[in-house]
Amino acid sequence: TDGLEACDEFPCESARKLKEKGINVTPFVVGLGIDLHYLNDLGCIGRLYEASTLESFRNVMKSVISDAVMATSVQFDLKDIHGKPTETNVTLFLYEAGTKKLKYTFMHTMNLHNNPDTITVIDPKLKYDLIVNTLPRVEKKDIVIKRGMHNHIPVDCPMGMLNVRFTGATKYSEVPVRVIQKDHTATLHVQKAGETQRYIVGEYDLEILTIPRIYKEKIKINQSGNTYIDIPGSGQFKYSTGKAIVGQLFVEKADGTYEWVYDLDPGKTSGMLYLQPGNYKVVYRPKESVSTDYTASKTFMIQSGQNTLINL
Repeated sequence: TDGLEACDEFPCESARKLKEKGINVTPFVVGLGIDLHYLNDLGCIGRLYEASTLESFRNVMKSVISDAVMATSVQFDLKDIHGKPTETNVTLFLYEAGTKKLKYTFMHTMNLHNNPDTITVIDPKLKYDLIVNTLPRVEKKDIVIKRGMHNHIPVDCPMGMLNVRFTGATKYSEVPVRVIQKDHTATLHVQKAGETQRYIVGEYDLEILTIPRIYKEKIKINQSGNTYIDIPGSGQFKYSTGKAIVGQLFVEKADGTYEWVYDLDPGKTSGMLYLQPGNYKVVYRPKESVSTDYTASKTFMIQSGQNTLINL
């Protein structure tokens, strides 16, 4: 420009609207021998340069061309436990540092040479906070992208696989598995038995939502390995009654005591449950009875993949 702006006095508004739409445009504003006061008014739309002489104009243009032509690229090195960038196929979120403004979203990819793919669209003017969407997620803050060069961003993300599987026949396979990071209380993830899920290398506690529940502690996830947790397949328990009852179901423990498992539905005269193999006792009485003397009980055994029918 060689004078005042000629954009109907809206260059800053136009620049703001472009930014809001996520359009990354970086104009170079070169003032040709004009009052710096007028030039500063255009700082809202791009980078400012002042060229009052032929020599300064040559230098400014060299700088502008250098910035425009020299590629700035980024490579996110998701490192395994050996420090090698072998991890991939997870989503990366890049936020403007210190804010909740999500600027970029990438699915991490390995290129044809089996190296982390190069990204060339990241604006180097900002600092970034990175979230790698692993389980649990990995964060790296205040990332600086250096202009005009290839940037390596190392992030430790060693991962291995977990699979809870059945041994032998089972009557029900849609069993949820609650995964808790060691020394935490919140649920990290719920996966289904038979599914394979990646986790960051470390120790985890499992609550397998069979009836009765199965608990596994200090399960180790190893680099690039498969951790298999084997559980017995369930059997099917069916019961029927002549009239409505109230009752509770108990499983016999190894020491001969009984532990509560389930309350029967007092509004139904039949029901079905998938139970883990073992010895059980059901204690019940007619719903309408007013005497404890009507209490009855039956014992039965559940086997993997088998049906058990009890008439109460």
